[in-house]
Amino acid sequence: MNKAAVFSQSIPVSVARPIKRSDVEAVLKKFLLSIGQPLSNNGVILGHIKLLAKLAASEDYIFLSLTRMDRVDVKTMSEDAVVDAGSLIRELVLELNVLVFGHSKEAVMKVVQKSLADAEFKAHNLFRP
Repeated sequence: MNKAAVFSQSIPVSVARPIKRSDVEAVLKKFLLSIGQPLSNNGVILGHIKLLAKLAASEDYIFLSLTRMDRVDVKTMSEDAVVDAGSLIRELVLELNVLVFGHSKEAVMKVVQKSLADAEFKAHNLFRP
């Protein structure tokens, strides 16, 4: 097996219109899956893809992790925190970390850029990186 490709990127995001936290989470899941699909091997990520979304207006965050294509793990600020899924988000910072075997760093970068420009994000006019 090749050496692991490691890719990290910080992505500040302005939301085109304020959207609910629950909608942000749904879009981020799709974003992670769109990165994982071309990098997976039989539905398994040989490594991991992690995304920390820091919600700018608060100290809240959404942490997503992908190692298998059939499940995106999601964690929030704390198990005890009451987070209003209907609260509106205007800005966030995405901290993306991809570590995968069998792909070059350049290939991973292309997949990430394609996912950021994905038509679904543009069609919903949700994010303006």
